[in-house]
Amino acid sequence: EQKKDIEVAVVLLKSPSYRLDAGASVFIDGVCSELGRAQLTQSSSRALLLFEACSAKRITLLQQLSLERDAIDSGQSVFIGAKRTALGRSVSHKSAQLWSMKTGTTASAAMSPKFTYLQSNTFVLEHAGRRLFVDPWLVDDLVFGTPLFYKGVKPLLREKTCLEDFGRVDAVLLTQHLADHAHEPTLKQLPKSIPIFAEPKAAEFCADLGFENITKLDFDKEEVVTIFATEDNAAALTVRVFPGALVGPPWSRKQLACLFTFTGVANDGATSLTMYYEPHSDQPESTLEAVGKVDVALLPVKRVSIPALGNYPLVKGGRETLAACEALRPKVLLPLMNAESESGGFLGALVKDSGSIEEFREQLRSGSAGSETRLSDPVELGVPVDLVQLYRA
Repeated sequence: EQKKDIEVAVVLLKSPSYRLDAGASVFIDGVCSELGRAQLTQSSSRALLLFEACSAKRITLLQQLSLERDAIDSGQSVFIGAKRTALGRSVSHKSAQLWSMKTGTTASAAMSPKFTYLQSNTFVLEHAGRRLFVDPWLVDDLVFGTPLFYKGVKPLLREKTCLEDFGRVDAVLLTQHLADHAHEPTLKQLPKSIPIFAEPKAAEFCADLGFENITKLDFDKEEVVTIFATEDNAAALTVRVFPGALVGPPWSRKQLACLFTFTGVANDGATSLTMYYEPHSDQPESTLEAVGKVDVALLPVKRVSIPALGNYPLVKGGRETLAACEALRPKVLLPLMNAESESGGFLGALVKDSGSIEEFREQLRSGSAGSETRLSDPVELGVPVDLVQLYRA
């Protein structure tokens, strides 16, 4: 309770040497683990309680374990005695008991969605106790063709060197089929049982990689797809997709623009919050008209192009993002800093970005959307941001 409306998994142990910090990292015997992960240095019999804090006012018991030298994975990857098991299963040296209580939310325990930015087009949305990774590039370099043609390097991956450093992955959403969105080295390392929500060609690519639970996101269907929901449907994360960027020749099928809706939140009297995302800010006017007003928009503000090819745009940003703000009227614009990766190779040497946060801020203020839309400062990499608090600021 060091922070209001915190939504984390909290592990409580009968041990004098544990503590939790404000960021919800777990410290056991002086060792820092990831969110919800506890690794014991002793294997003696202990009682363990796992809670989920839905808000500062209510804590719901998820599971209680009575164990002796056991390794139990209860959704937040709990390590006991240096062992780990699959979700909800136990490997016993002696005996273990595992039971669950149904959980949900009420109006007095509304959830607050979180956004974590991981450079390029990659980010995490957390809601209803689950984590959705969008366009994940989490390991290795980004290569188009061969490294001699194009090689992208994500600076963040110098600090986070393996997939486990990013925490639990409950589902993945892919907005495009190209490698900077459907990153093959990352996808190959993910468990093939993870739900995948993807643009049709990206969905076929994931099927070829062996994924078992794939939902094609087709904007022609005009349907709302549920990503996560609590058991009582009091809180959910849904997505509806629209025509987005044109990648390839004019007759190519457009990629995805996404309208995420978080329900079961407390947002200035409302019970939902909406967020629009198009990684290239290349959306037709018909998409903007169909989406309508949103609470938050996640769009690039810098333009990325190839001057040697007549300033061929790779990421539009700038003027197109300003037009999107005038149509969508978001209260908050989160700048997508997808021009920050380092690039090499023949094509990489030709790619240039233009514009800046400061220039765009001035353009926004002088435009018709300036009185309604606030440009947020770039968020700190890898740090969850409370979207409701961001909206209210």
